[in-house]
Amino acid sequence: MFTTRSGLPLELRNLYRFGWIAVAAGPPRVRLHDTQHGCASLLFAAGFAPRVVMEILGHSQIAVTMNLLMARPTE
Repeated sequence: MFTTRSGLPLELRNLYRFGWIAVAAGPPRVRLHDTQHGCASLLFAAGFAPRVVMEILGHSQIAVTMNLLMARPTE
């Protein structure tokens, strides 16, 4: 989900290196895995097909992706 300027995957140790910035800014602490669920929700809301969302998130089975769709709160 996070890449360097050249498009390579960001090393996890570099991501955590800047954690103090988030603490200083004051937002609630969110697990990195939770951002994946947020991404799925935004993609579904934008009308992306479940198969496309599955590929973006790297799920091996469509059932995993569909469970995220079914778990979304309704408005």
